[in-house]
Amino acid sequence: MSKQVFALDATATHRITVHWEAENNSATVLVNGTILGTFSSVEEKVAGKDFILPDNSPLHVQFFNGYPQAFRAGYPLATVPDVDDTPVNQRQRGGCLTAWIIFNLVIAVIGLAVNLLATLGTMVNNRVGISPLVFLVLSLLGIVAIVGFSLLLAWKKLGFYLVVGHVLAAILIILIIRNYDMRVFLSLIGIGILYAWLQRSGVWKQLS
Repeated sequence: MSKQVFALDATATHRITVHWEAENNSATVLVNGTILGTFSSVEEKVAGKDFILPDNSPLHVQFFNGYPQAFRAGYPLATVPDVDDTPVNQRQRGGCLTAWIIFNLVIAVIGLAVNLLATLGTMVNNRVGISPLVFLVLSLLGIVAIVGFSLLLAWKKLGFYLVVGHVLAAILIILIIRNYDMRVFLSLIGIGILYAWLQRSGVWKQLS
């Protein structure tokens, strides 16, 4: 069975997928993994069919020289590399992985609170010799981590990259102020474990 994927938006978060078989002249049109409609003959494929997307915008799918083309509101949709069409409501992450992400999210929230308090404390009475700006930057990085883990829970690959950026930036700050906290370096191991877990569980391919 042949397959062609079209992007409905700039990031290809939402996709149109067309499956077709040359042998029996049938074809199926899906939106985000959910069947939108079908073709049952060569005549239908050549003439094309109109469909209504979930946002009520019109979609036209038509076959040219044996290959599908898709048009949304009259504008052609760009093709994107073939990816798994797992409907959003059927994605499964597993309880352990979900719990691990939530645990890290809670730790990020606690870390943000600690760094905010440290920022205020050093502004009032700085006994540690570290600029309040350092704790303020760490607080901002904590917000990045919170957003990252939240996006991971929302099936967004960007969330993982934000978490990685947060860890690397935190390590850089620690090196600059020469306050070697091994807990920060252990975060690198945690990132490696998270990435391996996402890959082995098949969740990484389901992230958009």
